[in-house]
Amino acid sequence: MDLNNPDKEAFRIKLQENSDLVIINSKPFNITLEELYKISSKYYRELQNNPLFSVPYHEKLRFLALFKQVKFGCFNAEACDYGWLNFTGSDTRKEWQKISNYSKDEAMLEFVNLLDIVCPNYNSFVENQNFICLSKPKIVNDTLEQLNVNDPITLLSFDIPNSTTLSIAESAFAEPEFESEEHRKLYQEQKKRIQEALNKETYHQFKAYAQHTLPGEPEKVSFFIC
Repeated sequence: MDLNNPDKEAFRIKLQENSDLVIINSKPFNITLEELYKISSKYYRELQNNPLFSVPYHEKLRFLALFKQVKFGCFNAEACDYGWLNFTGSDTRKEWQKISNYSKDEAMLEFVNLLDIVCPNYNSFVENQNFICLSKPKIVNDTLEQLNVNDPITLLSFDIPNSTTLSIAESAFAEPEFESEEHRKLYQEQKKRIQEALNKETYHQFKAYAQHTLPGEPEKVSFFIC
C-alpha cells in the first residue's frame, strides 16, 4: 500500500452498500466496520508481543495515526502521547496530520486493510470471527430450547450485541430490572447456560484458528488459547 496515496478502490475490505457491515473480497460478512476495527486493533496490539511479527517503521506510524484519528478525529497535539500504540516523536505528529481530514470510517477502513497487508494470518482471523458471529444466535436459541423456555411471558430478552470478541460471554447481557425474585433467578439460570454454550463454541473456534495459524506447534497453540 502506498501510504502517501492509498488506492482505496483496491482495498479488500470495504463497506457494504447502504450498510455498516463489511464486505471482504466481494463476500458479505456479518460484522460491522466498527466491530471489525475494535477486534483488529486488539489483534494488532497482541501481535506486538510476538517476536516473529515485524512491522516496518512507516507502517507503525500509520497504524498509530489511524488509531488516533479514530479516537480523536482531527489532529490534536495534546493527544499525541495518548494510547496503547504510543511512541513519541515528531514523525507521529506528521503522520497524523497527513490524514487529519479522514472520517472515522475512512480511518477504520484503512487500519483494517493495512493490517490485512502486513499480517498474513489476518484473513483467517477475520473468517473465524465471522463464523462465531453467525453462530451466536443459533447457540442462544438452542440453549433456550434446552431450558424449555417457550412461554413468551417468561422468556427474558437478552441484549446480545453483534460483538465477535472472544470475551463475548462476559458482556453479552444487559441485566434488566426484575419483577420478582423468581424472575431474577430465571434470568440468571438462562444467562449462565448461554454463557457456558458461548464459551464452549468460541473456545473450539479459537482453538481451530490457533492450530491453523501455528501448525505443528502445540505448545504455542496451548499458550495462545489459555
